[in-house]
Amino acid sequence: MRERRQIDEPFGRAEQRAEQLPQKCDGHEPVRDPGTGVSPAAISGAARYLIQLNLVSREREPGSRRAYYRVHADAWYEAAIRREQMLAGWQASVREGLDALGRATPAGARIAESLAFFDFLQAEMPEVLERWRQRRTTLRTGRTTGR
Repeated sequence: MRERRQIDEPFGRAEQRAEQLPQKCDGHEPVRDPGTGVSPAAISGAARYLIQLNLVSREREPGSRRAYYRVHADAWYEAAIRREQMLAGWQASVREGLDALGRATPAGARIAESLAFFDFLQAEMPEVLERWRQRRTTLRTGRTTGR
């Protein structure tokens, strides 16, 4: 089951404070939350971005208008898995570019180096992720046994 965390700053309280801010500004200064110095639009944009990355989700309690943001368990691990899948697509595109340019051209040499980097990441990532899974298990076991 996912752990539920209410993130009061910057999302929860800042959104609440945003409702108390003046609705108009003088045209020179953007409206900002006095507690964080961040505009409501920036907070909203950051929250949308994190939701798009599937790092958090926005939820509401039944009967409440207040938004809660749930931080997903293993969010960064899942992001790394998705990035690895995207990497495969990037490799295919870079290979096409390399075929079109040829390795003997300066641009082709740069693209060949990019492809070598992507190949390196693709080869190393499974082992890195496996090592993380092992370390995470150790961390969680230690947490539950009181270590």
